[in-house]
Amino acid sequence: MDGKEVAHETTAHDRPVVLPIELPTDPPTPAEVRTAAGPGVPRCILHLPDGEQHVMSPRPY
Repeated sequence: MDGKEVAHETTAHDRPVVLPIELPTDPPTPAEVRTAAGPGVPRCILHLPDGEQHVMSPRPY
């Protein structure tokens, strides 16, 4: 979030992964990032507790 790594997970066999995270707010806000490796460009979607979802932009590594 905001250029900072808040979670890390290794995937196997291109399966979707759900990462539980905490956003750096006061107090911290629990959320999750759902990732899918493909086909095509990997997708990451931020899921907030209120049901709001945000597609996260791809980032070069």
